[in-house]
Amino acid sequence: MHISKSKKIDEQLGIMMAKEYQPFNLVENKEFKKFVSLLNPSYSLPSRKTIIYNILPQLLENTREKVKRSLDNASYIAMSTDGWTSVNNESYVAVTVHFIDTELCVLKSHLLGCYYFELSHTAINLSTFLNNCFEEWSIVNKVKIAISDNASNITAAISSNKNWKHIPCLAHSINLIAQCGLEEIKEIHKKVKKIVEHFKRSSQAAAKLKNTQIQMNYPVLKLKQDVITRWNSTYDMFNRCLETKNPLVSTLAMIGNTEILTASDFNLMDYYCKLFKPFKEVTIELSSEKGVSISKVIVLTNALLSHIKTMRIEKNLPLDIYSMILKMENKAENRFAGMEDNSTFAEATLIDPRFKTKGFSSETYYIRTYQNVVGKISSIIQRKRQSINQEENIVTDNEQITMSTEKKETFEIWKEFDSQV
Repeated sequence: MHISKSKKIDEQLGIMMAKEYQPFNLVENKEFKKFVSLLNPSYSLPSRKTIIYNILPQLLENTREKVKRSLDNASYIAMSTDGWTSVNNESYVAVTVHFIDTELCVLKSHLLGCYYFELSHTAINLSTFLNNCFEEWSIVNKVKIAISDNASNITAAISSNKNWKHIPCLAHSINLIAQCGLEEIKEIHKKVKKIVEHFKRSSQAAAKLKNTQIQMNYPVLKLKQDVITRWNSTYDMFNRCLETKNPLVSTLAMIGNTEILTASDFNLMDYYCKLFKPFKEVTIELSSEKGVSISKVIVLTNALLSHIKTMRIEKNLPLDIYSMILKMENKAENRFAGMEDNSTFAEATLIDPRFKTKGFSSETYYIRTYQNVVGKISSIIQRKRQSINQEENIVTDNEQITMSTEKKETFEIWKEFDSQV
């Protein structure tokens, strides 16, 4: 085999191990060796040490250079960051950058690194860490927007840099709103969680549920467990219980050694899922990796707040659900306050062709944002004209830019959005 072909295979092997989390000793596995030999008898697998000390370091360096070249095509960069502690009690901070490639005119995102962070998570330490990270990648002057959760330390770290504009993670704000109401349904939450745990621990109980689902012509679905750090996992747990309600009730009756779910319990879960379904949908909308979501923020937050208020005035609401809604409404109003006063959100909404005037709660917000955008565009045009010495085409101070009063097109959008327009 030609050496260039062999190197390409080695490289792809390294990529597979890195991306698919394959162990290095895969190349020492007898069956894997036979498999590779059948594919190409003339190819010799590299040793584990060759992969660790040669192939992977070279791949890392090549990838770094590729990312650096990509970052050269960015004029402005938005960064997002988050930190967590591993199961081994080690602290890590991840930094991701997002930008429009000025040559290809496409949205790109790069994870610059998931860094081991042994220092105290103070605002000063985090600010220094982020600045050092951007200096390493030569993008200090390009970073303009910083997205993070609402923790005071990272918020202060970002605010300490005057070149960065902080945007709180909307998904995190939604999580806080959702979590604040769970206390009102803690009894049913605890009860369902305990039942699901029983089916997770007992293979016999799980088998009985499966057989009952088959006998009753229901799809075979496993129960889902709640995770304390994920509000939507509570929604998933309740929703799955509702999906398999009859087989679950029958199985619980057959088992006889655990709590049962009453009609009142299912009624509460039904109201909970009705309340939280839009929250889950919004979270999915915001989690897109291939599209820009900032223009949706005002529309979606207004829709969520409207949904909460609509639910609150429903007749015959269970008291626990009503109390939950009141807490969530208060939290949402505080969290979503000033969204349309945020120029970044407002301008992004205006220039999104799906929303335009319809993306705002009032004509006042639209007019103000429109004038700001027109003013900024006018300034950009003037600077461009000046730079190429086209003095005759410079917009004079006496020229006025008037806002069109033409009726804007109405766009199809989500039901909550439609109900507002």
